[in-house]
Amino acid sequence: MRTPRVLLVLALALALGLAAASTAGAARGSVTPAAYKAQANALCVQAKKRIAGLPKSTTASPAQIGKALAKALDALDPLLPQFQKLSPPAAQKTLHDKTVASLGDALKLGHGIAAAVTRGSNMQTALAKVQGPFLAAASGIQTGFKALGLVTCESVLGAAIGGA
Repeated sequence: MRTPRVLLVLALALALGLAAASTAGAARGSVTPAAYKAQANALCVQAKKRIAGLPKSTTASPAQIGKALAKALDALDPLLPQFQKLSPPAAQKTLHDKTVASLGDALKLGHGIAAAVTRGSNMQTALAKVQGPFLAAASGIQTGFKALGLVTCESVLGAAIGGA
C-alpha cells in the first residue's frame, strides 16, 4: 500500500516542480532585448518593402489619394498581428503593449480617413474629424519604437505616407 502512495506524492511533487519552472521561465521573457529588436526590426523591413512596392500616385484627386492611402495602410496592416505575436523581454512588455495598441488605433483611424477621402471628402476635413486621436496614436507608435530601440521601425509610418 505504501508504494502507490509514495508514487502519487512523487508524481504530484514533480508536477508542481515542472509548473513552477515553466512559470519562472515565462516571467523571464522568451527573448533577449537584442533578439526582440532583431525580430521587430525585421518585421518593419518587410513592411517598408511592401510600401516601396506600391505604385506612386500621380494624381491629386481625392479618390486617388484615398486609394493610395488605403494601399499604404494595407501594407502596414500585417504589422499589427505580427507585433502582437512578439514576446518582448519582461522589462519592455508594457511599452511594447502600448506601442501595439497605438498601432492598432492608428491603422483603424487611418483606414477611416482613407475611406472618407476615397468617397470624395477633403483630406483636411477627413483628418480634422479624428486629428487628436490619430496624432496621439501616431505619436505613441513613434515614441514606442524609439524607446524600444526599433530604429528600422521608426521610419515605417513616414514611408507609408510618402515621407522617409
